Amino acid sequence: MRRYLYLASDEELPLIKWEESRPAFNVDQLQDYDLDVVKQFSKPYMVFLGAHTSCGCGFLYDSEPRVSEDEVQDDQDARASVKLLVAYLEEQAKRSSLELFACWNGDQGEVPVERISVKPGYFDHPTEFPIGDEPTFFTISKI
Repeated sequence: MRRYLYLASDEELPLIKWEESRPAFNVDQLQDYDLDVVKQFSKPYMVFLGAHTSCGCGFLYDSEPRVSEDEVQDDQDARASVKLLVAYLEEQAKRSSLELFACWNGDQGEVPVERISVKPGYFDHPTEFPIGDEPTFFTISKI
């Protein structure tokens, strides 16, 4: 299963291409399989947010001890992706309030279990990425 994050705004959102040769935070247009998510939003401009893994799974990190070099690298990559996500949200929140929907693949049309109002920095938590397993809707205030 893949983790998906979607963002909506009153204004067009800039895209950031994902490059396999230099994987990093990316922003892309919705694909056909994303169309169920449209009903989640009240804002007209929607994008998909991806981490260095190209999907939202790469944003996930926690405070568990890292044993192998690969685990250490994965944790560093996830935290770097989250920093870029927060920077992107902060920049976009200067122009408009935002709506973010987080879910697992296949849950794009599900009713959110929780609705939370936050600021962009909320997502940069020191010990873990603060989005759980259930479909969640976030309203991000304009700054």
